[in-house]
Amino acid sequence: MGQFEKKLSKKRRGLLADLEGKILEVGAGTGINFQFYGKNTEVIAVEPSLDMAKRARLKIPNGSNITIMEHGVNAQAVIDVIPNESLDAVVSTLVLCTVPNVELAIQNFYKWLKPSGKLILIEHIRPKTSLKGKVFDFINPAWKVVGDGCNLNRNTDQLIKNAGFVPTYEKYYDMGLPWYEGVFTRRKKG
Repeated sequence: MGQFEKKLSKKRRGLLADLEGKILEVGAGTGINFQFYGKNTEVIAVEPSLDMAKRARLKIPNGSNITIMEHGVNAQAVIDVIPNESLDAVVSTLVLCTVPNVELAIQNFYKWLKPSGKLILIEHIRPKTSLKGKVFDFINPAWKVVGDGCNLNRNTDQLIKNAGFVPTYEKYYDMGLPWYEGVFTRRKKG
């Protein structure tokens, strides 16, 4: 992941540096995003891997307001502490490929975000070309085992939009895998 992270570091900084308020970071991993949050943030970082959470705690900057919960995003313990329409942002970077019930997680993001809240996303997605997509579908079962639950063939970009999110910024690019990043708001009712 080192080579990917060098390329993704600027993207992470650009998407996260201006966030303010109450933020949920989904799948905090080793805490790589923590350095990019501003001083006016309160971050709840969920991470189901005890080893990753331990490593993330070491990266919490002095003076920051970051709390780590050792749970997955769909765990009842997480659902119970986040009131509806209470978050200013949800941050998901390189994690939705591993969430067992990704549709539920996205529904939760929608209900947890304030009407003015933002969903920030960097994820790899299923290739758009038919042949490459079929190849990814074929190797996905083995990849999930090797990649600790990672799904190469999730159409995360479509899942987000189908759940009622509207992109205010989105970008597709390729780094060996097809990638998608975006900033989303909730679709206005009516």
